[in-house]
Parts: sequence; structure tokens; C-alpha cells
Amino acid sequence: MGPQMAKVHQAVQESGEYKGVRFWNPTSTLEAEWTAVIDERLKDLQQGGTIAKFRALDPSSWPVCDRTDPVARERFRQRGLDEMRVLATFYKELLAKAGILVDDVISEYNQYKMFAQE
Repeated sequence: MGPQMAKVHQAVQESGEYKGVRFWNPTSTLEAEWTAVIDERLKDLQQGGTIAKFRALDPSSWPVCDRTDPVARERFRQRGLDEMRVLATFYKELLAKAGILVDDVISEYNQYKMFAQE
């Protein structure tokens, strides 16, 4: 259970209420239902599904880009490309409606990485 959910859980256990919302049945059954729903929704993140691919946009997940070292530069360039291809392919129809090609997404991603790294 994450920190925000822990706050909700504690408040409901103590008063049956969270931020003015009354929970009519704050029982362990309700807790089990919440846990099941949350686990199902987070499964994609835990198992590396489509939503997890958005981690490629997080600069803290990239290797350091040493522009003087060709190996480090290439490692930096390659990091996240597979994830972005998955995302661009997944959203291909929506992107096409906006006139955006998958290759355009990859190109923009590479530019974003260089900008964010500076």
C-alpha cells in the first residue's frame, strides 16, 4: 500500500471518513476489495506493461551522457527507444489522427532527451 493509500486507510479505520467522505462500511471486506482493485490497476506497472513504458520519459532513469565517450553517448541515445516505440505503436491511431508518425515521436523523444540532459 502506497503512502497516500495508507493515509486513506488510517483515516477510514479511525473515523470511517476521509476528507469529508463518509465510508459506510469501513470493514476488512472493504479493505480487501480496495486492495484487489488497486492491485489490478497497478499490475501493468508492476509487470512492465504499456503504462510502465512512460518511465522512458523520466530523466532520472537515463544513463549519464558523456559526450566525449562514444560508447556512453550511444548508450544514452538507445535508452528508452524501445519503450517509446511501444508507446508510439500503442497510440498509433491517435497519433495518426493528429498527423504524427511513429518516427516523429522517436525523433522528438531523442531531442527531448538531449534538452532534458543539459
